[in-house]
Amino acid sequence: MGDVRVDFLFTLYFIGRRIKGEHKKHNEDLMLQMTILHLLSQKDHTLSELSKKVYSKLSALSEKIANLERGGLVQRNHKVEDGREIWLSLTPLGVSEANNGIIKMKQYCTAFTESLTDAETQTVTTLLQKLIA
Repeated sequence: MGDVRVDFLFTLYFIGRRIKGEHKKHNEDLMLQMTILHLLSQKDHTLSELSKKVYSKLSALSEKIANLERGGLVQRNHKVEDGREIWLSLTPLGVSEANNGIIKMKQYCTAFTESLTDAETQTVTTLLQKLIA
């Protein structure tokens, strides 16, 4: 007889593997890039803040941010209040890419969750957000 909490954890794992597998098929790192762009579209963040939010090692995320900078999507800024800390923000091109990416993500999410009603999707989202709060 299975434990409902263990089954839940494995289900989350399988969902993550499915999402990762879909993006690997296309040889893209779209999910991480879009997550970063989405977070930065909401507000500026430091690298360490982003690292905590996306559960990534600082070194790995720093490399990804450097790639986004080279692509003209992200820029580093010093805040007037604390010139020592470097904040990341979107460039105008980054804002455009974030908006275009959200359209693609909506298409993927719609296909991924097609077996759920909007109310079920909202319930699952609320419950999952409690787990990461």
